[in-house]
Amino acid sequence: MVSQSVFSPVVSPAQARRLFSRIRVDPVTGCWCWIGATFSSGYGKVRLGDKHDYAHRLIFFLFNGPIPAGVCLRHGCDHRPCVCPVHLETGDDGDNRRDQGARLSGTPASLPRLALPDDPTLLPWVSRARGGKTVRVVVHADGNVSVTGLPAGWGALVEREGL
Repeated sequence: MVSQSVFSPVVSPAQARRLFSRIRVDPVTGCWCWIGATFSSGYGKVRLGDKHDYAHRLIFFLFNGPIPAGVCLRHGCDHRPCVCPVHLETGDDGDNRRDQGARLSGTPASLPRLALPDDPTLLPWVSRARGGKTVRVVVHADGNVSVTGLPAGWGALVEREGL
């Protein structure tokens, strides 16, 4: 699916935990298999506000950030229920068609593996709401955490709660 607008939803810690409770890892392929609701196409389905979207798009967003308009996600594993972010690549419709042609010709994919996060609430794009404000918590590759969107004086609360 190619989106006509940037995909950048706000995901709460409770939503992140619920989302990851609907994933089972296939020990043979490394796919993160979506066991929640699905569209008739076989892709995972999640509710975002009053709309539904694809589960693999939401998981990809949580690990990689906003998905630009006009970009589709391609399944390297060719397994529609898979939501593993390292099995997904960005591209356009032409890339997607070429991938399909390669799969039909029998070209095997060599895919990396990724363990499920112990605490999905610490993923870079999970937001925390406090006092009606949206607070973004970003965990950087070096392990440092930055918090944006806090009202003045809330730094002590963040330290005390270990956010």
